[in-house]
Amino acid sequence: MMNRDTVLLINPWIHDFAAYDLWLRPMGLLYLAGRLRRCGFEVHWVDCLDRHNPRLLERQKRSSPAGKPDGRGKFYKEEIPKPAILRGIPRRYGRYGLPPDIFLEELASVPRPRLVLVTSGMTYWYPGVQETIRVTREVFPEARIVLGGTYATLLPEHARAHSGADCVVEGSDVARLSEILEEATGRGIPPPSDGCFPSEECETAGEDACATADKPAYDLLRNTSSMVVHSSWGCPFQCTYCASWRVSGQFRQRDPRRVVDEIALLHERYQTRHFAFYDDALLFARDGHFQPMMQEIIRRKISATFHTPNAVHPRFIDAAVAALMREANFQTIRLGLETTSPNSQLRSGNKVTVSEFAQAVSFLDGAGYPRKSIEVYAMMGLPGQEAKEVRETLRFVNGEGCTIRLVCYSPIPGTVEWEQAVAWSVLPLTTDPLLHNPSVYPVRNSEMSWGVYEELKTLAAELNSTLR
Repeated sequence: MMNRDTVLLINPWIHDFAAYDLWLRPMGLLYLAGRLRRCGFEVHWVDCLDRHNPRLLERQKRSSPAGKPDGRGKFYKEEIPKPAILRGIPRRYGRYGLPPDIFLEELASVPRPRLVLVTSGMTYWYPGVQETIRVTREVFPEARIVLGGTYATLLPEHARAHSGADCVVEGSDVARLSEILEEATGRGIPPPSDGCFPSEECETAGEDACATADKPAYDLLRNTSSMVVHSSWGCPFQCTYCASWRVSGQFRQRDPRRVVDEIALLHERYQTRHFAFYDDALLFARDGHFQPMMQEIIRRKISATFHTPNAVHPRFIDAAVAALMREANFQTIRLGLETTSPNSQLRSGNKVTVSEFAQAVSFLDGAGYPRKSIEVYAMMGLPGQEAKEVRETLRFVNGEGCTIRLVCYSPIPGTVEWEQAVAWSVLPLTTDPLLHNPSVYPVRNSEMSWGVYEELKTLAAELNSTLR
């Protein structure tokens, strides 16, 4: 029998050439689960990307997932046919996450919901969302299925036409979600000013307004040894290749004490030992935000390890910041450089210069970080970018003694670079979001061909090998 107040939340499969659990957690869903519970809803949860699922581990004949001690690891993968538009790509395509029969078992174990809320990630992961929704609808044909998340926000019309969801909610549109809840269950949720999951209103309304703010429903996760933390939402920069401002809205920082309270709660109650800061601008306004946060972590003697997979801005690293990172026990340090070309730096957002980057590396070195442990994002495939620029960037990073993290540009509709990417590439980028996937080298032409991209990847690997 269907319970009127039962809501099922689903983190969907990923369909791609590659996917890796770099401390990925569906934080939007977890915040939403906490809010729904506080409003009296009965919440259930199915995570297709749960590497700790007992049925999956039993099938793998393992007691715990393969991976690194800090929580990173490979998702379970089953090879599936490539979509027609990707058939010419010489790589294997797969479904990442639970095998379909285990997903069906997970769905069968929850009460029949009135409403199903599905999140989404990259735009080019939409086939995994499609399959998740299709299977869910077969099991719960009477339920209303709502899609949110990154794909739903960046490409809402495509999501409405192709995802299979009954409704698509863009961004953190709590008012629209409340309407859908009321239509399906007879009652909605309070407006954002009541202290909702990460809204602009809550984070800017002051301490009293946030006193009852919802906490993520961490207990829904089977493993909490590693966890994602956001000390801010959005980004104050407007980099031409980035859509953070569209996905997360206006930049706002949380009270540093509240962030440390959250870390302490996870550390003490959930035995979390590894924390990945997924901020887009962790060090921005460092004197009033990052530094007090680190000082409080050190004062409370929270014995944990911290990571920055999203990269931090080198411009804001000085001797004091580097020393605090070291004392607080930051282990994974990733810096955003992208390119050493002054023209490209200025054109794409002006968030760092070569001299600022070199100075940041020197400060981290002085604080005790081996240079080869510092990982640096370099980007290839930007519209108009030549291979020479990428090679110079790679050699510069290597010359600084740092490890290269070479990434390929992914064209995102709505960003400044989008129209230029469409004009530059021989691929029909507007026809299908699958072509936004960096694995297909989206911006290809006579100068930046498939072979050139492969040569740049080889060069990065060879340069990294010299550091070992």
